[in-house]
Amino acid sequence: MTDVTAPPPASLPLFALAAAFALTGCTTYRDQAQSATLHWQAGNVQGAAQEFTRGANKDRERDAIIWRLEQGAALRAAWRYQESNSAFDAAEARIEQHDAGPRVHLGSEATALISNLASLPYEGRGYDRVMLNTYKALNHLQLGEPDKARVEFNRVLKRQEEARALKQRRIERAESELSSLQPVVRDAVRQAREHPQLRTALSFTGRFHAEGLYVNPFATWAFALFHLANAGDAADLERAHKAFEQALAASPEKRFVQADLDLVKARMAGQPMPELTWIIFETGRAPMRDEVKVELPLLVTRLSYIGMAFPKLVFVENYASSLTVTAGGVTEHTGVVADMDAIVARDFQDELPVIVTKTLVSAALKATATYTINTEAEHRGEWTGLLAKLGTALTQMAINIADTRTWTTLPKQVQIARVPTPSDRKLSLYAPASGQRADVTVGTGRVNIVFVKSVSPSTPMLVSHATLP
Repeated sequence: MTDVTAPPPASLPLFALAAAFALTGCTTYRDQAQSATLHWQAGNVQGAAQEFTRGANKDRERDAIIWRLEQGAALRAAWRYQESNSAFDAAEARIEQHDAGPRVHLGSEATALISNLASLPYEGRGYDRVMLNTYKALNHLQLGEPDKARVEFNRVLKRQEEARALKQRRIERAESELSSLQPVVRDAVRQAREHPQLRTALSFTGRFHAEGLYVNPFATWAFALFHLANAGDAADLERAHKAFEQALAASPEKRFVQADLDLVKARMAGQPMPELTWIIFETGRAPMRDEVKVELPLLVTRLSYIGMAFPKLVFVENYASSLTVTAGGVTEHTGVVADMDAIVARDFQDELPVIVTKTLVSAALKATATYTINTEAEHRGEWTGLLAKLGTALTQMAINIADTRTWTTLPKQVQIARVPTPSDRKLSLYAPASGQRADVTVGTGRVNIVFVKSVSPSTPMLVSHATLP
């Protein structure tokens, strides 16, 4: 257990460390990634891939995972699948390194307590990990490597199962830190947690249903589709059947998932696999994180109010809401299989109590240290006291930032459709929101997948495809 107590009277070294962090480490990931993000928002996926690669190669320890996730997604959108998987491999290696290490990293946790949560290494949220392996599996499919795709899809299920445990571990870590504080600080944190001003500032307008959002139905559906299309035996069909059922329970729109479940039942009854083409439409941008600053009473010193910064979700509403697919006289409109807004929002809701607790603990310790330093300095003389107050105030301002790191190149929604593969193998795609059209000719396999990505209605619609045996 980490021993987290209020700073001792000789506290000047503590704020010397904080000041050093303020001077060298307060540039946030969002600031550093601004150029890459602007390329992505403009639909320049090659430029975004280049900028994310440049940032990832700088090997920033605390942000290494988020840089690699962004890099992998941008490279995938640019159809550079091998490079994309290399980036995802690097992110996954870092994630496994964190998971294999101690539950509490004393150095980084201590730094966070006197600075902010953005100074902690980014370990990857549950939905990050699920999408990482999903994208790796899809990359392998587009590279014609079904055996490697199977390995990644199996990892997807493992990541889904790990998501709850990951959240619980973070809750326990925060409560452990709170419990180890001195009683006066611990009580102040608990009172501040219930303060109406904080509750109002962080109130989360519920626009999503919580049920089923611990599972990413797109990842589960993709797992099922792979095992249906590549069924080597009855066990594969059984895996597909179970996964389609899980995806059906969690999907916002169920028509195509239900049709896929009916199809696997027919295959289990001995019927042949028909020639079909699935369309996967990734549209929009996942929520970003901004910050909100709140001043609260923390009654641990004579400092009445302390400023704190918390993250808040910002939803990006500029997106193509549907895709129309026409093939051989059949027209279908895509339906939402996974609402990433909802998945990210549920994760944020679950994480918020941990963020609040850790931020308040940090604020209480900094408040105590500030008061102690200023009091000591005043005893040494008027000018020393004024300089100390100025220095601690500037330090507090510099390090009062929220952790706004999040995987921004994920889509807002993943939608799917399914059509019989026409005899001429040609499909027409149309996005009503932008008026964009695209034609694609699929391969000769019995199962084809067309991948369509739209960052916004004003950016180019990116289309690629893969043929399964």
